[in-house]
Amino acid sequence: DGYVEVSGKHEEQQEEGGIVSKNFTKKIQLPYEVDPVTVFASLSPEGLLIIEAPQIPPYYQYGDSSYGNEIPMDSQEATCA
Repeated sequence: DGYVEVSGKHEEQQEEGGIVSKNFTKKIQLPYEVDPVTVFASLSPEGLLIIEAPQIPPYYQYGDSSYGNEIPMDSQEATCA
């Protein structure tokens, strides 16, 4: 639905014998120029979450009425009647 949702859970055993549990959820709306299908995530060697959301090139953006209206033709193939 145009959002990226990240959630995580971390538990630590305490010296006193208990467990400390931390949970989080973050929901972020994607900009309109990002195709949600191209969004992906990875972990860095240091354990940082990296989320990449490449922009759609301007000529592929949704709702661009100029996309597909012009077809380049070789001048040798064009004929006039």
